[in-house]
Amino acid sequence: MNTIQKLISFFSREDETNEDNKYDFDKIVEFVDENTNSLIKTNLTDFTISSEEMKKAKNRRNMFKKELELCGLGDLSAKQFIKSWIMDLITQHYGIDEENINQVINFDFPNTYNKFLILLHAYMQKYKFAGLKELILQNLLDQLKEIDGEIMYAITEQDIDTLYLKESINIITFENKLDILVQLIYETLYGLSVIDEIRDQKIDGLSIGVNGIPIDFMSKVNDMKAREPEREINVRFSYDSVWLYFEGKEIWLKFLTFGNQKELERVCKKIYRFNNQRQFSKKDGFIFNNMADFSRVAIYRPPFAESWAAIIRKFDIDGDLNVLIQGENSDIVKELIRYLVRGKQKISITGQQGVGKTTMLVAIVKEMYANITMRVWESFFETFIRFKLPNRNVLTVREVENFSDEKALDSLKKSNGQVTIISEAAEDKVITYLVKVALSASEFILWTHHASTPDALVQACRNASINTGAFRDEMIAEEQVLSILDIDIHPEKTSYGKRYIERITEFRRIDQEAYNPKNNELSFFENSKKYFEKRTGAKKYQAVNLIEFDLETNSFKVKNKLSDARIETIRKNLLDFDKENFEILLKKMDKLIAD
Repeated sequence: MNTIQKLISFFSREDETNEDNKYDFDKIVEFVDENTNSLIKTNLTDFTISSEEMKKAKNRRNMFKKELELCGLGDLSAKQFIKSWIMDLITQHYGIDEENINQVINFDFPNTYNKFLILLHAYMQKYKFAGLKELILQNLLDQLKEIDGEIMYAITEQDIDTLYLKESINIITFENKLDILVQLIYETLYGLSVIDEIRDQKIDGLSIGVNGIPIDFMSKVNDMKAREPEREINVRFSYDSVWLYFEGKEIWLKFLTFGNQKELERVCKKIYRFNNQRQFSKKDGFIFNNMADFSRVAIYRPPFAESWAAIIRKFDIDGDLNVLIQGENSDIVKELIRYLVRGKQKISITGQQGVGKTTMLVAIVKEMYANITMRVWESFFETFIRFKLPNRNVLTVREVENFSDEKALDSLKKSNGQVTIISEAAEDKVITYLVKVALSASEFILWTHHASTPDALVQACRNASINTGAFRDEMIAEEQVLSILDIDIHPEKTSYGKRYIERITEFRRIDQEAYNPKNNELSFFENSKKYFEKRTGAKKYQAVNLIEFDLETNSFKVKNKLSDARIETIRKNLLDFDKENFEILLKKMDKLIAD
């Protein structure tokens, strides 16, 4: 007997349901729930068993309770354990078999949601956790369409119904039916309702409760109807809201609904609980956490938010320059990035949310020499460099409660790191820390930021240094900020979700000679000119695009050479076996500029 069967033999109660409604889905859910509670709560001393068996029973129950706490929180092994418990319960003790399973779920005429589960199950059998991705891509479900007069990405009930007919899934084995029934029971009792299977797929993320009318606003709707009876008001509730973040596109899963407000709230209250048992109260307003698979989750609740809502971001995608950079002359771009990071240049990756900055960061890290020691700061674990590069010298720290960010960041200074990596420099104090690190603690830095242009990046960093009190004078603050800006790589995405590298920009200082009355090498006129440039806020840098992407031709254009000073610095930091190839790259770039 396996562990599940042993648990059942100790604690399960046989079905005593009236035969008239025995195969009602809700009755089966109730049976499973009762047996689960019985396992957890039954007093073991009521059993006449030996002390050895008593000890085993306690161990099994404790293991079960642990798996029950973890399931639904991103722990796939816990989910599978509990689903196995459910399967054994309903087959061995409730009597579900091939003859009666259709009385529970009408697999001959399934509803839209069950059709989706059947489709997803079929794709998962072939593609594992890439099942949903293949389901969407192979059937062009990520295309723009018109919904109620608006153009958006959406998957509708009609899409699922049509696809189900197209796939001709009309013969389903008993084993498949049982898998789907078990999943429905699991997600109803212990999982994440209609997003449970989707959350486990290889996706970018999910949002729930982010469109539609909060249930508390219904009185406002009734008031509007009473005042304007001739006006047609289309009511959709926030518990009907599920959005899939998929390959840079926000897709409304219009065919999904939690069914009621209580179920939406149950899911929101559950998904933040991994290693966090504190109560999420009204006074909190919002709460952030990681799930067991390190997905990042943010939950919002009234009265701080107008509706219960949750946003899950997943970080399953493994960065690879060969995947991220495609198009004509892409080899030039990949080589350039490789030598920039191996040449220990300070690299910022900028762009709006969803363009793939973190993925690009991981891809760039992979191109570094393996002997470089990496020290990483993150608000939440998301790059997982140790998982992707298990042989590298990596130490990652993150933001924790009751431990100041500044103290955590300062700790990295004493950790023998050659490169400091910050996955998102969103706060002023983190940017100020970057300036300090660039001046003393690390040989170079890699970081991401939301700036849209080079000038916006300089201004944001300068203002952060002033806001934290690190500097009072804008001119001095900007000079220090320029010390962390060597290269900016800017990913972008189109309205259709296509991601690409829009530009690679080099920052070049044009004020290296500071005003100095004792500088005999400069004429009085030159010194005066520099002095007044500084005092009048003249630009102290040039942002020169080395590479630009042409969307129309799907090609990269080499626009400018690297500066001589940059070339010399890179050359000095490269290992011998890379130096010759670097020179070849420079000649290729020169030729493309000339052409």
